[in-house]
Amino acid sequence: MGGDPALKSRAAALIDQIFVMTGLHTTGGVPAGSQGRAYEKELLAGPATELGSVAAIAFGGPFIASYDRAAVLFCLSDYIPPPLAATLAHPKGTLQARYTQGLDHLGKLTLFKTPDVQLSTVSDHKTGQPGHQQHVIDVQCAAHPMARLWINHPGELKEWGERRPSLLAGNSHLPRVAQVGPLAALIYDLPDDAFPFTQMFAPQTAFDTITHENRWTILASGAARIAIWCSAPITPMTHGQYTAALHRAPGHRTAWVVAVGDETLPAQLGEPHFENLTLTARHGETTLTLPFTGPALVNGVPTVFAPLSPTPHIATGNSPLASWNTP
Repeated sequence: MGGDPALKSRAAALIDQIFVMTGLHTTGGVPAGSQGRAYEKELLAGPATELGSVAAIAFGGPFIASYDRAAVLFCLSDYIPPPLAATLAHPKGTLQARYTQGLDHLGKLTLFKTPDVQLSTVSDHKTGQPGHQQHVIDVQCAAHPMARLWINHPGELKEWGERRPSLLAGNSHLPRVAQVGPLAALIYDLPDDAFPFTQMFAPQTAFDTITHENRWTILASGAARIAIWCSAPITPMTHGQYTAALHRAPGHRTAWVVAVGDETLPAQLGEPHFENLTLTARHGETTLTLPFTGPALVNGVPTVFAPLSPTPHIATGNSPLASWNTP
């Protein structure tokens, strides 16, 4: 809406990339994903966020946009998002993406997505340090706007408290995180004076079924399946407003594994192993070994996050990662 053509061109190039990121992290009409500044009110709002309004206008979907300021300005402008962004919001098959955000690539984002579910993480972000509002792992299903899951270490126990991190948003102490395709792993090593548990938010009423196979918990939403494993017993909360949505695992040293897929997912999972702050998990032919310190190993080979680029690099199917704006 500016009057300077050069400024409009530069702004459009930047907003193009923002819409590509938004398309990557929108599924079933709900923008979701790992993020550096999370609040409970957005995490629990499903599509009813300002970004949800913008995404509904840009990509379509089952939800009607509300009248937020950003959405109104978007409608009044002559800006049109790149067609790729809508394709990413409604993929036909499997896609993956990696990119970084922040000073010195501090936020290393990984995304795995199908038409039915998306999993995103921030890896190797201030591992073991006190945290703030970092939302390091997130799962969102397409079939239900509240069929969502995340894991955190709370900063307070008061529901809808004012602290940052709060009960649900952010991490008081940050875990070691790694993701390979549809498989993510987390290790928490909490100090003695920290709350002696970690927790998973997954509202049971939003999922079609919840089953247990060996030590895995399997959540179903439409065609999507989410598998969760923890090194400690997971117990659902039986009091408070998050009854049957919040699940806690006791211990200062705890490992979690999250995998996403379709109805074949349980057959692809191996039994994780956690010892001496090292976690090993298997999905199909991929074995991820994650120590709390030192390089992660994929099928025994040390690996590091790549590429270190703020431009999203995307792969569909079995293709290699490539910059979204590569000619």
